[in-house]
Amino acid sequence: MRLELDRYVRYHATDHPLFAQRYQSLRRARRKPSAPNLPVDSDISGVVTNKETGEVIAGALITLIEHTYSIETDTDGRYMLDELPPGTYTVSCHKPGFQVPEQASFILTNNDTVIHHFELQAVASAAA
Repeated sequence: MRLELDRYVRYHATDHPLFAQRYQSLRRARRKPSAPNLPVDSDISGVVTNKETGEVIAGALITLIEHTYSIETDTDGRYMLDELPPGTYTVSCHKPGFQVPEQASFILTNNDTVIHHFELQAVASAAA
């Protein structure tokens, strides 16, 4: 249900920017510590930027390799892969017009929060 709501909010963000901003801030709120014996799922999040200009890149495709699951970055270049059970995960990033950066691998245990930013290098144009 969260994924469907995320897509709905992203789709309507231009029409309702304040709602989208508030929703995203709630979704990205840090988790409170839980009871030590209760496993809590982990998340991987970050921002995709242009390596040369530092500008955020909206619509970059973030892929969780092991699960062939992909999401796009929002208008602020942010992404979040949440509700991940403990395990090893590999994340890749792709956007047409940019070189594909190295994949990032993480080993997650219970209640981990990993922040990984991707910096994309623009592909040199043929006219240059």
